[in-house]
Amino acid sequence: MTKIKNIVSRQIFDSRGNPTVETDVITTNNIIGRAAVPSGASTGEHESVELRDELDSYMGKSVFNAVKNVNEIISKELNFKTGEANLKSLQEQWKQIGPVPKKDAEQIWNKFRSSCDSFFEARKSYFKERRLEEKDNLIKKNNILDQLSLCLGQESSDELLKKLKTLQSQWVQIGHVSYKQKDAVNNKYNELSTKIFEKFTSKYR
Repeated sequence: MTKIKNIVSRQIFDSRGNPTVETDVITTNNIIGRAAVPSGASTGEHESVELRDELDSYMGKSVFNAVKNVNEIISKELNFKTGEANLKSLQEQWKQIGPVPKKDAEQIWNKFRSSCDSFFEARKSYFKERRLEEKDNLIKKNNILDQLSLCLGQESSDELLKKLKTLQSQWVQIGHVSYKQKDAVNNKYNELSTKIFEKFTSKYR
């Protein structure tokens, strides 16, 4: 059965000249699939939210954070998943092999077990670090949500608009939160952003 062995992502430009993500998926039989995700001219309410960097480069539309998520998070987790499957297969093969000379048995077993332990320790350390990072990211995002809530009670002004743009830029620079928290946090952000946008637009109607 063919499986994915690697994922590589990059920033490209779509037909409108906007930055977007292109990703290669490489399978175990070395077949490469490639896809890009250009933005549509209009966005429906049920479409996913674009992750733009909101930096000065590319008029705030660069997608280097999205590319980083693929190359440094999704790809690494895929490698651990593939590595675990391969290691379990090797463990099964090990069990099927007959005995070795008694004088070599302990040394060979210790070497095999050490290799297995090293992999699982590396995986454990990686996901522990990810969980700590996600908790820290949640604190940062909740802090921005609190600031956005305060902005709702303030009068529309150029100073407030500048602050909102700064908060928006900070938001997209923050990494992932846990899967369980993701929807609630993003929905709250979108809700507050929409209310603030409506507040500003109503001023100039």
